[in-house]
Amino acid sequence: MAKIAIKGTIVSDSDKWIYDWFGISATCPLDVHNIINEADGEELEVEINSGGGDVIAGNEIYTALRRYKGNVNIVISGMAASAASYIATARHCEMTPVGIFMIHNASGGASGDYHAMDKESEILQTVNKSIAAAYMEKTRMSQADLLKLMDDESWLTAEEALERGFIDGIIENQEYASETANREVGFFNGKKPIALYNAATVLDRGTIEKTKAMLLSKENITPDGAVTPAPESVLNNKNIKEEVEEMEGTQENISTVEALTAEYPALVQQIKDSAANAENERLKAIDSIAGQVSAEMVNEAKYGANRLTAEALALEAFRRNNVIAKETLNDLKSDIADSGAGNVKPSGNAGFAENADTPDRETKINNLAQKIRERRGK
Repeated sequence: MAKIAIKGTIVSDSDKWIYDWFGISATCPLDVHNIINEADGEELEVEINSGGGDVIAGNEIYTALRRYKGNVNIVISGMAASAASYIATARHCEMTPVGIFMIHNASGGASGDYHAMDKESEILQTVNKSIAAAYMEKTRMSQADLLKLMDDESWLTAEEALERGFIDGIIENQEYASETANREVGFFNGKKPIALYNAATVLDRGTIEKTKAMLLSKENITPDGAVTPAPESVLNNKNIKEEVEEMEGTQENISTVEALTAEYPALVQQIKDSAANAENERLKAIDSIAGQVSAEMVNEAKYGANRLTAEALALEAFRRNNVIAKETLNDLKSDIADSGAGNVKPSGNAGFAENADTPDRETKINNLAQKIRERRGK
């Protein structure tokens, strides 16, 4: 049995060596094609643990698995998000019970006037529909329903992914495998159900191109490791060549952030912008759930010493609410017992009869009210 590991960021063939150079786990279509060619019809086992990445590279991997003439079994061992999620739908797929399946809209970038922005929006919507086509084939859900799930950025557990038909089964404990060997795995007995969400480390285009230029010119290497002169198309670019030469001449003198900013203002600004964008997305996500969490917790999550993501905030709010509810109930029980109000006997006209023991009853009720006010003021 041949094995394919789709792990880390999904990238193009031409970018893979840069990710390897940085030590970032990544998978490209060529990795998959090489194993498929060697397998030559042998059964394939594909393990996926990826937060996604390049859509076009993902499409090529998906198509390669779809066209393979032998049996293919896909296992989601951790996460199948973004581009990795539709790769998982290419063939028969099972998922670990603790896995995560996420689908969302395609994203990209554009610059220019409103025509360019409109065109980028049109392209992204087309890409969304092409991705939804893979999900439709697997789940038999409607395009509208799938686009809505993508628009909502849906994070699914193994059971939820199975329920919607994105996967064919959940991996069982092997201790009990013999008991189920003669039956289909999954709640739908192997049948797809009828219709009833950026975890990847993605290098920005500028960083990739600058790194390629620096490595190719300085070390005279190629993606396959062979020593050769750098391509003329790269070194003849005056701006890149001058920037690389400048970096080589000054990098040994840089030891502080101020020095780095002075030498490479554009690079520092790019890093700041990237950090700012990530922070803005974090704050925006927290704002989306702020109405369901106390203002104090929201402020602490946003600006406190231990800042949280929206997901971590929601989990902490849930935990605290459970604790508070239990404490409040216990406090009320204690207040009633301390005040003596529990000993007051009801009557048909309690509280209204002229001959009722008014002072004593009022005293007990006031004691209870005072204790509750004291606890709330803590």
